[in-house]
Amino acid sequence: MSRAAAVARLLRASLWLLPLAAAAHGDDAPAPSASRPAALSLAKPLQRALAITTVRATPLDEGAPLQAVAEVLPRPEAGWRLQAPEAGRLQAAAEAWPVAGQNVAAGQLLALLRPALSERERAQRQVEIAGLRQKLGIAQVNVERLDLQQRMSGIGAEGNTYREQAQAEYETLRRQIELGEQSLDGRVEIRAAGAGRLQRVAVAAGEVVGRGQTLFELAVARPRLAVRVYDAALARGAGAARLAVDGQSYALHAVAQAPALPEAGWTLWFDFDGAAPALTPGALVDLGLRAPIVAGGADTVLLPRGSVRGAGDEAWIWVHDAPEHFTRRAVRVVAAQGETIAVRGAPAGARVACAGAALLDQYR
Repeated sequence: MSRAAAVARLLRASLWLLPLAAAAHGDDAPAPSASRPAALSLAKPLQRALAITTVRATPLDEGAPLQAVAEVLPRPEAGWRLQAPEAGRLQAAAEAWPVAGQNVAAGQLLALLRPALSERERAQRQVEIAGLRQKLGIAQVNVERLDLQQRMSGIGAEGNTYREQAQAEYETLRRQIELGEQSLDGRVEIRAAGAGRLQRVAVAAGEVVGRGQTLFELAVARPRLAVRVYDAALARGAGAARLAVDGQSYALHAVAQAPALPEAGWTLWFDFDGAAPALTPGALVDLGLRAPIVAGGADTVLLPRGSVRGAGDEAWIWVHDAPEHFTRRAVRVVAAQGETIAVRGAPAGARVACAGAALLDQYR
C-alpha cells in the first residue's frame, strides 16, 4: 500500500473517532457551539499527516512590559524657557533681535550675553574651570573603561545604565566648562534648546539681566504617542510606558484614553516625562506598556499569531492536553505585535496547537 493511500485511509477512519471526544475540562472550558467541537481526538500519525505542531504558552514575567506598536503624533503645546546662565548685558547675535512668532531651529543662536564679572569673580571662575577639567578627565576615563568592558564581554551599549550615567556626567561637565570659558571670553551664547516657535520674548537687546532670569519662551513640537489596545482592564490600568531609541530609554505617562470608535479597542495617549527623542510624526515605534494586568496577570501568556483563532473577546485556542487529545478553550486577546499575541485565559505552560490550528476548526 502506498503512503498516499495509507494517509487517505487513516483520514477516513479518523472521522468516526472525532465525535467520540466532546468532554469539556473544568469550569473554564467553553461550551461547545453548533459549528465547532469542544474537543477532538487525533491519532499521532494523523497529526503528523496534517502537519499539526504545538508551542508552549509563555507566561509574561512579573513586571515585564507588554510590547505594543505606537504611532508618533505632534504635540505643539509643550514649551521651553531659556534663562540667563549668569548676570550680564544682552547683545543681538544677528542683524535683528528675535521676535515672538519666529520659527527657530534646534541650537540656533538667539542672543549673546556679556557677563559682568569682577576681577575676583574671574579668578574664582578660572579655579572652578580647572576643577571641572580634572573631573572631566576622570569622567572620560570611566566612559572609556565601560566601553572596553562592553567590547570584551560582547555586550552592546543599549540598556547599560552605568555607561549611560557615565556618558551623561561627561557631557554635563563638558557643557559647564564650555559655558565657563565663554564667560571668561566675555561672550556667552544663548541658543534654542530645540526646534520650535518663539512664544514670548521677555527681554530686549542691550538690557541688563540677572542670573536665572527668563529670556525667551519657546513652543517646541514634542512628540506624543498613540497606541491601540483591546482589553478594557489594560485601557484603564496602563499608566506608564518606556521607549528605547538609539540606546536611550525614555519614560512616558498616560494622559488620556478613549474608545477607538468605530473600530474595536481603545486608544491610549502617552507623553514623555522629561527629554524626548527626535521622532517623525506618523512613524511607528515599539512601546513597552506597564499596567497591573500585565505586571500581575498570572493568566496572561504570549502565543504565536497562528495559534489564536478569532479576535478580541471571541478568540479561542486548541490546547494539546494529551498526546492524542485537543481541547478548544476560549481566550481574550490583550494585545498583539507582529507575530506575537498576548492573551488571557490560557493556562501558562500548556501546549497549544500552532501550525494546523485552522484545520482543527474544520472538523465536526
